[in-house]
Amino acid sequence: MMFSVQEQNSNSAAMGSDLLRQLQKFPSPFFWSLDESMFDIVHEKLIRWKCTEADRLACKNTSAFLSYARDKDPAKARRQFQEVLGEDPENLVALTSLAYMDIKRNDVTSAETKRKTLSELMGSGGETQVKKRWALAMFEKAFCLTRFGQRRHREALGCIEEALQFDSGNKEWLKAETFLLTKHVNSNALARVRLGLKTFLDRAADNVFKLQQMEPGSGEVLCMKAELFEAAGSTEEGLAWKGDYKHRYPKRTIDPSVIYEEAYNQCPKDQSVCRKAVLHLSGVRNWIKMEKIAKKALEDFPNDPLLYHQLGLRYLRPFQDALMKEKTAPGKAKKAAVARVKETSKPMYRAEEYFQKGLRLADHVHDFTRCRISLARCLYYQGKVLESWEQFRVAAEKAKDKRAKDEARREWARLLIEEGNHLAALMQLCEACLQDERDPVLVRDGATFAQEALEIDNNTACETERGKAAKHKNPIESLDPTVPFDQACSSVGKSICEMAVLHLKDVREWQKMEEILKKALKRFPNDPFLYHQYGLRYLVPYELALAEAKESKDKADACAKNKDTFWPEAKKYFQKALKIDPLFTRCRVCLARCLYYQGKVQESWQQFRIAAEDARDASSKIEARREWARLLIHDGNEAGALKQLCEALKLKDQGVPFVYQQLDSALNGWCKYNRRDPRPIRVRAALALEAGNEDMYSAIEYYKEALQIDADDTNNLIGLEKAYKKKGSKVDRHDPRPIRVRAALALEAGNENSAIEYYKEALQIDADDTNTMIGLEKAYRKKGNFREAKKWFQKASRLGSGESNDH
Repeated sequence: MMFSVQEQNSNSAAMGSDLLRQLQKFPSPFFWSLDESMFDIVHEKLIRWKCTEADRLACKNTSAFLSYARDKDPAKARRQFQEVLGEDPENLVALTSLAYMDIKRNDVTSAETKRKTLSELMGSGGETQVKKRWALAMFEKAFCLTRFGQRRHREALGCIEEALQFDSGNKEWLKAETFLLTKHVNSNALARVRLGLKTFLDRAADNVFKLQQMEPGSGEVLCMKAELFEAAGSTEEGLAWKGDYKHRYPKRTIDPSVIYEEAYNQCPKDQSVCRKAVLHLSGVRNWIKMEKIAKKALEDFPNDPLLYHQLGLRYLRPFQDALMKEKTAPGKAKKAAVARVKETSKPMYRAEEYFQKGLRLADHVHDFTRCRISLARCLYYQGKVLESWEQFRVAAEKAKDKRAKDEARREWARLLIEEGNHLAALMQLCEACLQDERDPVLVRDGATFAQEALEIDNNTACETERGKAAKHKNPIESLDPTVPFDQACSSVGKSICEMAVLHLKDVREWQKMEEILKKALKRFPNDPFLYHQYGLRYLVPYELALAEAKESKDKADACAKNKDTFWPEAKKYFQKALKIDPLFTRCRVCLARCLYYQGKVQESWQQFRIAAEDARDASSKIEARREWARLLIHDGNEAGALKQLCEALKLKDQGVPFVYQQLDSALNGWCKYNRRDPRPIRVRAALALEAGNEDMYSAIEYYKEALQIDADDTNNLIGLEKAYKKKGSKVDRHDPRPIRVRAALALEAGNENSAIEYYKEALQIDADDTNTMIGLEKAYRKKGNFREAKKWFQKASRLGSGESNDH
C-alpha cells in the first residue's frame, strides 16, 4: 500500500512538471525571469502608480505576482488574480498565473482545466479575437517588465511592438512605445553607443505626431515630444537627426524648453506637466522661467514637495556654479568670480526656507532624501556645519533604498573632505559600502583619497590584486568600517563619537559601543544623546533576544536570564538622559518600553502619555502614540491601540501630511512580524475605516486578510460588515457570515425584528445556508411567531443537519 502511495506521488510530480513545461508558452510573470532584488522597488512603484483604464488590470496582475513571490502570501495572490478574471474572464496572464499556482500546490487537476481553457482561448472566437487577447497580454508583459528597470526596457519594447501589430492606433500602447523608445535612446547615450539610434528616433517622432493628431492640445503628449528631443540632443547621431528633422519639417519646434513651455501654457492645471516643465528648466539653468512656473504651480498645488525643492535649488545651484568657477578661474577673472560667489550667497536663506517647506510636506514614511541633502549643503555653505551634519545623518538613516542612502553618505563625505576631515569622510564611505557589499565605491578623493573603486566584500578590503596591493601599502586605511570608527574615537570630536556609536549599534558591536560611550561621557557628561544610546545598548539586545525566544526554549531561557541584567541598566541611562532633556521624546518612549517589559504596565502607559502630550513637534507626538499602540496591541488592548492611532491621525489637521500612510506602514510591519496574529491586522483595518480609506488597500481588504487567520472571528466579521456599509456598497455577496453575526448580536440584545431582517438579508446571499435558517427559526420563536419558526426549522432540516458550513 505504501508503494502505491509513493507511486501516485511520483506520477503526480511528473504530471505537474510536464504541465509546467506546457504552460510556459502562455504569458505569466512567473515565466518572465523577474529580478528578485527589484521586488521591493517595484512594489513601491505600484503603490504610487496612478492607473489608467488601460493599465489597471496589468497593475493588478503585477501586484498579485508580488503578493506571491515577495510577500509569500498565496491566498492573497490568488484572490487578486481572481479579481482580474472577474473583470476579464479571458485574461491570459491571470489564468496562466493561477494555473502555475495550482501546480505549486499539487492541484494538477485544476491546473490542467485552466491549461485547456487557455488553449481554447488561443484558438477560439475567430482570428481577430485571438490576436486581441494576445495583444492585451503583451501590453501587460511590457507594463510589468518596464517597472523592473532599464535592463528590461528593450524586451518590453518588443512586447509593445507585438501588441501594436494588432492595433496600431491604440493611444495608450503608442504612448508606452514612445516612452520606451526614448528610454532606449537615453540608455544608449549613457553607454556612449554612437550608431543605430536613428531608427528609434524616427519611430518615436512618428508616434508623437500620431498622438498629437489623436489628442490635440494634450500636455502629456507635448512633454513626450520634449523628452524625445532632449534625449536626441545627448548623442552626436541624435544631434544630426535633429538637424535633419528640422530640415524636413521647418515649422515644427525641436527646442525642448520651448515645447515644455508650450505644454505648460496649454495645461497649467496639470500637475505632472508642471513638474516636468520645472525639472527641465531647472536642469538647463533657466532660473527666471522656472521660478515663474513653479510659483504659479504652487498656487494650484500648494502641497507639492518637489516644487519647493526645485525653488530651493533655484538659489542653491547658482551659488554652487559660482563657487566652482571661482576655484578654477584664472588670475584676471578671479576678482569677478569672487564677487559672483558673494552675490549668489546672499539669498541662500531663501533656499533653506524652500527646502524645509519641501521636507515638511514630503511623505514621512519615506524621507525626501534628495531635498534633505540639498538642505544639508545649504546649511554647510551658510556655516551651520553641525546642523548640516545632522541633516546628512537623518538623510542616510531615513532614505527609502540603498541608492538614496549611498547618495547621502557620499555627498556628506565630499563636504567632509572639503572641510579637511578625511577620517570622517572615510567612515561615511565605509558605511556606503555596508549598504551593498557588491558595489564598487569611490574611496579616495584628491591627494588623500586617490584610489578608486576598491571592491568591498563582507566589510573587508577586496580580494582583487589592486585591492590587496592597496591594503598592503597602507593597512591602517583598510575598509573594515570598525577600524576607522575606532580611530575616530581617539579624537575629541563630539560628532565623530556620535557617528561611531550609531555605527557600532547598527552592526551590533555592543562591547565596543560601550567602551566608546564610557570615554565619550567623560568628555561630554551632559549629552542626553549619549545616555540615550547607552540605554539602547541594553534595550535593543533584549528586544532582539525576545524576538528569537519565540523560536526555541533554549533562547527563551537565555532571554529570561538576561532580563535582570539588561532592564535596570537600560532604565538607569534613559532616566539620566531625560533628567538632562525632559522633552527628549524618543528616549521617553524607550523608557516606556523598558518599563513595559519589566511588567510595570501602568508606569509605562504614564511615560507614553507624557511623551505624547509634551513632545516638541507633531512628528514626535505621532511616534509616541504609534509605539504606545504597538505595545497596547501586544497587551491585547486593541481598542486602546486604535484610540492612540486615531489621536495621531488628528495631527493631519495641524498641517502634518501623510499621517495615515505613516501609521499604516508601521501597522503593515507589525502584521508581518507574526502572520498568525490577527490583532494588528484588525487594528489596521479599523484605522483604515476611521481614516475613510476604502481604496484597494482598504479596511475591507485588511479584514479579509484577518479572516484568513480565523475564518469565524466575530470581531473581524462585524468589522467587515461595517466597512462595506461605510463604503456604501453591499457586503460581499459570496459571504453571509458578517450579516449573520450582526443578526445574532441583535437577537441577543432583544431586537428580534432587526435580527429577522439581517437573517433575510443573509439568505439573499446564500438561499440554502442552514445556519441562517436556524437563526431565523430562533428569532421567530423568540418573537412568539411559532408558525414561521416551524417553517424555517423544517427548511433547515431538509437541507442538512444544521452543523456549521462556514469552513
